[in-house]
Amino acid sequence: MRKAAIWMALLFCFGGFATVTAQEAAPITYGETVSGEVTGDEPIFQYTFDGVEGDTIYAFMYTPNDDLTPTIRLTALGGVVVSEASDNSPLGAFLGPLTLQGDATYTLVATHADWDAESTGEFELTLDRFAPTSLEPGVAVSGNLPRAGAIAFYTFSGRANDIVRFNVTGSNLGIAVTAPSGEVFVSNGIYDNPSTLFNILPETGDYNIYIQTANPGGDFALSVEPVEVQTLTEGLSVTGTSSETEPVIFSFHGDQGKLMAINASVPDADSRSMAIFPASDPCCDIVRDYGSGPNGSARIDPFIVPATDTYYVVLWYDLYSEDNAVLDYLVLLTPSTLISLAPGVEVNDAITPDTGIKTYTYTATAGEQVSITLAQTGGDGGVSLHVTSPDGSDVLGFEDASARSYEKGSVRSLTFELIFPVDGLYRFEIGNTDYDPTTVEYSLRVE
Repeated sequence: MRKAAIWMALLFCFGGFATVTAQEAAPITYGETVSGEVTGDEPIFQYTFDGVEGDTIYAFMYTPNDDLTPTIRLTALGGVVVSEASDNSPLGAFLGPLTLQGDATYTLVATHADWDAESTGEFELTLDRFAPTSLEPGVAVSGNLPRAGAIAFYTFSGRANDIVRFNVTGSNLGIAVTAPSGEVFVSNGIYDNPSTLFNILPETGDYNIYIQTANPGGDFALSVEPVEVQTLTEGLSVTGTSSETEPVIFSFHGDQGKLMAINASVPDADSRSMAIFPASDPCCDIVRDYGSGPNGSARIDPFIVPATDTYYVVLWYDLYSEDNAVLDYLVLLTPSTLISLAPGVEVNDAITPDTGIKTYTYTATAGEQVSITLAQTGGDGGVSLHVTSPDGSDVLGFEDASARSYEKGSVRSLTFELIFPVDGLYRFEIGNTDYDPTTVEYSLRVE
């Protein structure tokens, strides 16, 4: 099974192909690609080469399908294992880059993973010197990957805490980046245009970039773009203009437990999205919105600050009728003013195109059991209910309500029994099931 997680990329093929169908060692030279097929009768292929102390090399074992779980092993004299890699790339196994520690005859072993001894299949194995092309931040480069499994290597210098975006365009591509320490810093699977939103460099030094393709061949473009981060201050709106290909990044300081609201307006866009990332772990967003605000604007309200930290807000949008559209935006950070639900107190309200989804909060204790009554009291739409826990996981999903659906324009009342799993603040979101811009009136009671 392909892995879309940690990978370090693939190969440039400059040499001819040779086919080996026996287990005895065969020669391989830098820049050469050999091919074979791991079977039950021939599970191990060995290739020898003369290495020189100081050579920095890599090897890549490309597997064109999921049948083989590949492993590459580099051994020195006496069979001492120098390095090994198993199925660590979306398209195979990548070993290196590593610097040879002495002049010797080395052996590359191509086989299946020890933990998947029954796997079989075809492979192509490339050995070459690792010679990445220097890349200047802010300067785009382009290239061609001649076949499936091919790779291009680049390097750039960065400083700790610099914020950059890796822009990659092309079909069926993957990108991986390693930090100066050798740790994988960015790793994606295979996608069209696999650009990143933003990345905070963890160290000062030289970073390596790997671009690979699963296509028979194709062009790509790459750039490392410095990212400007705009500071959000409570009550002060931030305005600007941006291309839909360049998400806008903001930051703010949040104190643990505080309820915040972030509203983002891009009036002329067809879709708007917004996500929040903590500075302490910027690899994954902790909340994301796809246009729950008025007229499809992006809105996160409330954002319950999980820990005192700096938080990054990413805003991006799409204008379906135009590529690379440049549009105006406005972003506002404020304290949340959501209504808190209280047991036995009924809330009567309405959802309109100008309000978007209506959100309420409820403070619960673990094991607390309640009855939630949601009634549609008027309007042309249909209402749905979504309840999320303090950690953002679903407690009651939209589909639970819509599965027992409301008839549009009718007066309906449904009751849900719910046991809260943990202590904390829960979100109750009331949505309109009608895709058209309609109005729906409702009442909500928790008891």
